[in-house]
Amino acid sequence: MREVESYLFKKINSFTNPTDSEIIDIFHKIQCWGGRMGKGVYQKEGFDKNFKMNVYKDMVSKCLNFDLENNWVNEVSDWTFDLHRIHGINTSFSTKHIRFWLYKKLKENTPPIFDEVIQGRKDVSKILWIFGLNKYNQKYPLNNSSQNNLIIYWEQMIKKSKKEKISLLELERRLFNYFTIQLENYKNVKKMIKKIIHNSFKSEIKEFPDFDYLVEEIVIYINKYSVKENYYEELIEFTFQGRNTPKYYGSMEEYLLENKFMFED
Repeated sequence: MREVESYLFKKINSFTNPTDSEIIDIFHKIQCWGGRMGKGVYQKEGFDKNFKMNVYKDMVSKCLNFDLENNWVNEVSDWTFDLHRIHGINTSFSTKHIRFWLYKKLKENTPPIFDEVIQGRKDVSKILWIFGLNKYNQKYPLNNSSQNNLIIYWEQMIKKSKKEKISLLELERRLFNYFTIQLENYKNVKKMIKKIIHNSFKSEIKEFPDFDYLVEEIVIYINKYSVKENYYEELIEFTFQGRNTPKYYGSMEEYLLENKFMFED
């Protein structure tokens, strides 16, 4: 996908007054580059009905003719949310389009993407954020469907990039790669935990009322405290026993931490 990204940056950088066909071609390539969730604009009544050329061209014109200012965040957030008038486009993809089209003016400091990988995702109980920025901001999570939250995110990213002395594009890439690895680790550990339960004599715990929630709790605990694989079975058994103790209902991490010595060398 790096090749597609490089192509898009170079192509957009060459534009002064792109034709409609060139604009549509770039739109399709950005949707493809953004992943399978970009399919929304092609569904239901189809692309020809869903796509609003006037809305998209307006954004393109503003980006290509942008007068560079120190504080572009508020203005560009308006352009970003204007794109949501196109069926199937939300912040995850509108920020991708803005990112590419503003590259000509802002280069490596073009506005970073704000999608689910960056924002994060909750566990099956919808209580805890399990990866992304919100994993580290549980009390005051960002919501990428909020324009105000997009502004906060961009302002914080600008502040962080200056502190680390790296570009916004580089900061976005580092976060995206880190959170992608974090999510893959989460999925792999979860698969292992379910396999251990399935193959063990304790497989009846699958009938436990809060089975999915407890599996999530185990995975979160393993990743957070780097529990070694040879302790997984003990951790599983201990967690499900502990869940039967009303005192600890809803606070498994606290319960497990009190007995952490059982799951480490």
